[in-house]
Amino acid sequence: MSSFAYILYSALFAVTFLLMMYGLNCYYLLRLFLKNRSREVNQNEIRLNEFWQKNNPANLPLVTTQIPVFNEKNVIQRILAAVVAMDYPQDKHEIQILDDSTDETRLIVAQMVNQYQRLGYAIHHITRQDRHHYKAGALEEATKFAKGEFLAIFDADFVPPRDFLKKTIPFLVLDKKLGLVQTRWGYVNRNTSWLTKAQAIGLDAHFIIEQSARTWGKLFMNFNGTAGVWRRATIEDAGGWQGDTLTEDMDLSYRAHIRGWQSKFMYEVVCPSELPEDMNAYKSQQFRWAKGAIQTAKKLLPAILKSEHPWRVKIQSLLHLTHHLVHPLILCLLMILPAVLALNFHFSAIFFTLILVGLITASLGSLSLYVSSQYTGYHHWKQNLKLVPFLIVLGIGIAINNSKAVLSGLVGKPGEFIRTPKRGENARDGFGLRLYRPSFDKLYIMEILFGVYCLVSLVLFINLRNILGLYLLLCCIGFLSVGFVTFKHQWMLKKEKLDPTTSQLA
Repeated sequence: MSSFAYILYSALFAVTFLLMMYGLNCYYLLRLFLKNRSREVNQNEIRLNEFWQKNNPANLPLVTTQIPVFNEKNVIQRILAAVVAMDYPQDKHEIQILDDSTDETRLIVAQMVNQYQRLGYAIHHITRQDRHHYKAGALEEATKFAKGEFLAIFDADFVPPRDFLKKTIPFLVLDKKLGLVQTRWGYVNRNTSWLTKAQAIGLDAHFIIEQSARTWGKLFMNFNGTAGVWRRATIEDAGGWQGDTLTEDMDLSYRAHIRGWQSKFMYEVVCPSELPEDMNAYKSQQFRWAKGAIQTAKKLLPAILKSEHPWRVKIQSLLHLTHHLVHPLILCLLMILPAVLALNFHFSAIFFTLILVGLITASLGSLSLYVSSQYTGYHHWKQNLKLVPFLIVLGIGIAINNSKAVLSGLVGKPGEFIRTPKRGENARDGFGLRLYRPSFDKLYIMEILFGVYCLVSLVLFINLRNILGLYLLLCCIGFLSVGFVTFKHQWMLKKEKLDPTTSQLA
């Protein structure tokens, strides 16, 4: 075997092995979920019933609900109405709107705050001169003035149910070591398009299976930035909100765990939210999450590995914080695989079997979470599973976008926090009414070219390894789909008359 072939084979084996490790971790998390689900859900119900038998509204702690806002005129009225309507004693509930807006959102908020204040609600409109540290900076500033022992946080597109606080606060009261309660996301626009349906299934795997498994398995679990409640003392002990990463929520969560605080996930409490309906907005959101996770890994992994926590916790933290490395690994695989296929006469049966087993293990790992989340979370789970192929295509097609984010997280600057635009109930008709413009780039050109590259590789080498040809086919469809849909959405949005402030948003 030539040196070049040896290097290619070694690289292919290494990439496949790493992908398999992330796939095997999916099975581990699924096992933790299935092992603990019935017991944990029953215990939650029992503890809630016991709490409300022994306590009345007069004994409840003061809670501050914080709503970070930046140019959210499409959804701000909905979230404020939902928070005010929460079934929690009015004299025990403080509301803060953390408003960094530069458009008429600020005026809308001011009017609604005045209205609710006249009705006796303890609601405050907090503004800043600049967006220093973005959402993290707004939360850090507002927390200085918050009166609550516990802090509930909601992004502007969420619609918390009336009983949200009554189903979360009791656990923080009962367990003094508990620093965070995170709830599951729901989606008001889940069935809008194939894009939202695919996103929902992917997020269900995270919220129903992964988050449950982490908290039930005594692993580190991240706050998802919204639909959760923090103990104020936990935030302060962990060092407060910090803006040196794009995922301030994950950063704070891990710092709290390092300090010994525990977290709890309640997948039976669902908080509706809004999914991105435009491919550009979705890619911008994914970019922020991927880059922020890698930034957090760089920042905190050394401290985690040096801590006294068990090694299984450390290994799970490593896999969790670096899971976006899957995307550059996919690209590396696509660059190496056609070259290896071209050297088919050196491709031994044993090597081929190892590669095949690794790829199947990695692929079925993610698939097991998708299927299990739908089976567990929905009565119409069989119907939902028809959308899994769309999610697989989307997950592959987003690899270039997220690989760019990973690289930026490793070697780039902290970056700007660019929030995802929300349509709201007044903008349901297509791409038009009152929609903020997502950020545009030319990455779709590379995605289309990668799709063509996969297609050419498939045509050239399909007769050599048909089963690997299926993988090339999925990649071809994924990159071409994401690339062309991105171009289509950009073209449609550019034809619209959009809000003049939209250049600041994504």
